[in-house]
Amino acid sequence: MKLRSKLLAVSLVSIFTLTSVGCTQQATENQNKAPDTTIRFVAEASGLTDALESLVPEFTQKTGIKVEFEKLPYEMVVQKTMLDFTSGTGSYDAVSLPYEYLGRLVDKGYVKSIDEYLNDKTLTPDDFDVKDIIPAMWNGSANWKGKMYGFPSNPTITFMWYRKDLLENSSEKEAFLKRFGYELSVPKTPQQMKDMAQFFTRKKGETLAGKVLDHNFYGMSIMAKRHSALSADWLSWAWAYGGGIFDKGYESGKIVMNSDKNMEALNYYVSLFDYAVPGSVDYTWDEVTTAMQQDLTFAAINYNDQIPGLLDESKSKVAGKMGYALQPANDRPTANYGSWTYMIPANSKHPKEAYQFFEWALSKETQKKWTLLGGIPARESVFKDPEISKIEYMPMTLEALKISDLRPRISEWGEMDSAMSEELHKAVTKQASPKDTLDKLQAKFESIIK
Repeated sequence: MKLRSKLLAVSLVSIFTLTSVGCTQQATENQNKAPDTTIRFVAEASGLTDALESLVPEFTQKTGIKVEFEKLPYEMVVQKTMLDFTSGTGSYDAVSLPYEYLGRLVDKGYVKSIDEYLNDKTLTPDDFDVKDIIPAMWNGSANWKGKMYGFPSNPTITFMWYRKDLLENSSEKEAFLKRFGYELSVPKTPQQMKDMAQFFTRKKGETLAGKVLDHNFYGMSIMAKRHSALSADWLSWAWAYGGGIFDKGYESGKIVMNSDKNMEALNYYVSLFDYAVPGSVDYTWDEVTTAMQQDLTFAAINYNDQIPGLLDESKSKVAGKMGYALQPANDRPTANYGSWTYMIPANSKHPKEAYQFFEWALSKETQKKWTLLGGIPARESVFKDPEISKIEYMPMTLEALKISDLRPRISEWGEMDSAMSEELHKAVTKQASPKDTLDKLQAKFESIIK
């Protein structure tokens, strides 16, 4: 009887202790939550943003912070956010914007440095592991003059997509060797890329990989609309030829738009349109992807975030037939970094809560979940996770990110980008010669940057 009484007493004490600990832990969690706080977040309308939004209930459950998403098309995100900044309205607590606007946003005082939050262990604990975020990606997205202004969001990168099934077809390999005198394999140089674009351009009724075509087939699909996509696409080829806008890196030095290397790159770029899907001069990354999905083209240079559309068998005729490689180059391997950046407006009403949202989005756990929903991670450990690394385009994505090049992030870039897309479009539509195009851009850029 005494033993039973003692056991009962011990059990009651244990239950009371566990209950007290549980209550204490719950109380601590509740204290860490921000009561009735809602932050407003604006981002590009895309599958990646949708995927992030689907995970936000987990963030709200953890912190008590609600996130109200506003999703807009690419151009409208930039226009509406800039208008909000210049008017001082303060509509947003958190934003995701193209990284190339970083310099302008910082120089105008529109966004807030996150350094104080990074150094606050209550907001950024050691297990957040900042060193795991790919340095080239984070610095390109958010480092301006030695200070950090955010985190990489939607980290996209360009590389070559090609039809692996066609490249490995024995009859096509035999015909290519006979015609060009070398083996058909993944192109390493621009000339090899052009040879293959020419070779795989076929008319309806001709044979491709042993089958009679019921539609025309083309060597390339190119994003050449008068749009930022065209500026980025041509700049990738300029880098591949050893050219660029400045003579001392991405953002400084003498303007060299009409250099011999840029001239060679633009002449080459224009020549690719002889083998491109008709309508490429009105394409951005979306239409380039659609052309590949519809089995219209052999190859393209495009962004990795579009690839899930190629893998969906309900929408794509090329699922299971694709290969990926770095963009062919004469000078050095290159890839065009296309990330957006999570940033906190200087007049955010809830800057600390916005940072907590970004810190959660960049956590290892969230990054993996987001990647499995179609996102692109910013962490090397997530790329190397066995479940992620088996996704067919992830190894090439990581390789390309590590050697990526940046578009200028200076304040003048918006005006330069607009001028570049306007003049380059005249070149690809044969309204102006490559020489006249680059001479005009040289003069315009010298006028913009005084």
